[in-house]
Amino acid sequence: MDRGVIDLVAERRFDALWDADLGVSATGGQFAPCLLELIDGIRQAYKPFAPAAGSAQPTDTLLTKVVLGTFGCLPACDRHFIDGFRSEGLKYSCLDGAFVERAVGFCQAHLSALQDEQASIKRSSGARYPLMKLVDMYFWQIGYERDVQCPSR
Repeated sequence: MDRGVIDLVAERRFDALWDADLGVSATGGQFAPCLLELIDGIRQAYKPFAPAAGSAQPTDTLLTKVVLGTFGCLPACDRHFIDGFRSEGLKYSCLDGAFVERAVGFCQAHLSALQDEQASIKRSSGARYPLMKLVDMYFWQIGYERDVQCPSR
């Protein structure tokens, strides 16, 4: 039985992503090729479910939500996240290696604050959030607040 994305994320070639807290070190970009291979695999697994009259491509939002929900090593690129990311002067045009580098670079530039928040959440709830989940939450909140303040944007 083919279980598509489930079988894909269980493949040994992606084992390094399970424990990769992308952004912790400047060498986090070393995971980009593996991460992009995973994203392409997820894209291919979802293609048969795309509507016949559509683009036949899963969205970056779907792809990154799967990656965030399984590996926790990339923010989910939904509209609020992208708006927040761009509002801070960070470029987003598509889900590619350059975006992964910018996300890792943001983590590196704000590593101390992110790790402090990571520790605070761990103390209060017992849950350990990967850095990219914190990045996701940070930019999503900015984008959400911008949308609430000016919904017609």
